[in-house]
Amino acid sequence: MYQDNALIETRKALKASWLGLGAQAVFSLAVFLLFFISKVPVFLALALFSLTGIVIWIWTALLHQFQNAVAVENFELDQTRRGGAAAESLFEDPTLARPAARRLERAYKWGMPLGGLLTGIYMLVFGLWLFRTIGPWSGLEVTAPARDSAFVMGLVFLGFAVSQYLLGMSLNKAWRLLQAGGAFLSGCVLLLFVVGVGLGAAHFGFPKGLHILRFVVAATAVLVGLEVLFNLILDLYRPRRPGEVPRPAFDSRLLTLVANPRGIVRTLNEAINYQFGFEITRSWFWRLLARTSGWLVIFGFGVLLLLSCIIIVEPEEQVLVTRFGRLIEEPLGPGLHTKWPWPISRVQRYDVDRIMHFEVTSHHGHSLEGEPLLWGTSHSDHEGEEEFFLVAAPKDLRVISGTSGQGGEVQGPSVALIGTEIYIHYRISDVLTYVMSAADPVSEFKALAEREVIRYLLRLDIDETISGARNRIGSELQAYLQATMKQRDLGLEVVWVGLSTVHPAQPVVDAFYETVGAEQERETAIQRAMQDEVRILAEAAGTRAGADQILEQIAKLESLKASGASEEEYILQEARLEELIQQAGGKASELIASARAYRWTIENLEHGRALRFASELEAYLAVPDFYKSRRYLEQLGDGMQTARKWIISADRKDMVLKGDLKDTQSALDGLNLGR
Repeated sequence: MYQDNALIETRKALKASWLGLGAQAVFSLAVFLLFFISKVPVFLALALFSLTGIVIWIWTALLHQFQNAVAVENFELDQTRRGGAAAESLFEDPTLARPAARRLERAYKWGMPLGGLLTGIYMLVFGLWLFRTIGPWSGLEVTAPARDSAFVMGLVFLGFAVSQYLLGMSLNKAWRLLQAGGAFLSGCVLLLFVVGVGLGAAHFGFPKGLHILRFVVAATAVLVGLEVLFNLILDLYRPRRPGEVPRPAFDSRLLTLVANPRGIVRTLNEAINYQFGFEITRSWFWRLLARTSGWLVIFGFGVLLLLSCIIIVEPEEQVLVTRFGRLIEEPLGPGLHTKWPWPISRVQRYDVDRIMHFEVTSHHGHSLEGEPLLWGTSHSDHEGEEEFFLVAAPKDLRVISGTSGQGGEVQGPSVALIGTEIYIHYRISDVLTYVMSAADPVSEFKALAEREVIRYLLRLDIDETISGARNRIGSELQAYLQATMKQRDLGLEVVWVGLSTVHPAQPVVDAFYETVGAEQERETAIQRAMQDEVRILAEAAGTRAGADQILEQIAKLESLKASGASEEEYILQEARLEELIQQAGGKASELIASARAYRWTIENLEHGRALRFASELEAYLAVPDFYKSRRYLEQLGDGMQTARKWIISADRKDMVLKGDLKDTQSALDGLNLGR
């Protein structure tokens, strides 16, 4: 009879498992269809979340299938024993006659931990991935929130009915494995119910709740994944009793509490008993703890009240103490202080030394990190257009000479557009003034700062703004904002103001690039000319300073010549200039020295020739014939110095000439044989 009941129970559990699997699959498919119809991203997140339930139900169905096989096996063995046969005696090992039991034991030992591991990893990875893919809120258009909400509520009703039916079955000890899938299905139904509420809020003009629900789904996935992995680790150290059906690691205690909040105490007791491996909640210690729990709570509450009387103020803080909402004393500085207990006296802390900041920027969204910021590229992750600031147009474009208009002038644009990021750092300078000045001093300060920044930028032209005057602009803007804060008396101090990026509007960036390139080429040409000037003057006069002095003296000399000064003044200035050139060195001094050397060489040569001519003339006048003969012989000697010469005696009758014919310049070439 017992075997018959076990077989019936396992078959019912198996059917319930297939029912849960079908319900979970239909739920996931319906949520996917909702996503494709409404295009609301939270439906996709919930559908991917619910896929884990399908895996849990498949695992549960397999375990129930194994349990049913064991029940059938036990029933057959019982029938065999009743018939008088001893089937187990055919095997040396009695366990060989129970293959289904061995298979179920292996499923408990390896299959359930593997299922918990896969489920925990999937939930954790899915939750983290969903956190990374959720971007900042940029608006959401829900086409038919009322229709979607009605469909969601109908699906919630059906899912809730099935999940509660399965959870009710899981109260039976033989069907305890149904609790994991039933609790997960209940969690999915609860999340879908919250999404339905979010659709209702979107119908009344608050669609941001659907965006927030994506974070809720991601956080739930991460929590459930961590819990499953934690359960898996605890199961490794939990003591086991023979014949006990282990609780799967993917049976989430958190989802069980959410699915059945009335049984929280019972669930906690079961979880504690299951973890310790015995009925610890029936021990004397647990009963003593239960009897004294009220006094322990009162004692703990009293300790908390006493602790609320102590105030510890950090070095960077100041504290305001209120009693029944009224300020009772001056701000408390760093140290240890006391007050009346909470809620009679309350504490408000303010970080007076902490530097806070915000941005006054032309673009929306977050600044791009790790990307090069150029004039022609986007400066944020927001795809919308920038809201540019107005500044004055360049001075040379405000009035442009032209051919139309009155007076031959065309009025140029008076304003220009720039995009910028201005960082404003501030801190609390006076706590009492800060608290009493406005309901939200920081928000008011941000509004005032944005207004004053817009006013200040109108005073500047675009060339001045995008050039290297950022430090000066930041300092002036800081003083300007600080003066405004003093007039408003918000208790805030502007610590620093800086311009991070300044760029013209993207459509005119190329024109600015061309202008900047032309200015750089002009500056390059000017610098090269100045370098050539310095090089030429240094080469001519040794140093630039010496060249300047020489040029100054040359200008004085030209002014004396133009003014008709006396010759003595002119010569004196020339001498002064020449002396300065000689002292400076350089090519000018070298050229003058070379000219002087050449002049003295020519003068000495000509002077020597003149003296020689005078002496030659005296010799000629003294002995003309001798002088002529001597000069003739000198010229003859000079002319025959390199020629071949033969000395022949007076007798030439039997003259014989000998020469080396191998020599190319033999003696015969000097003879005039024809003569």
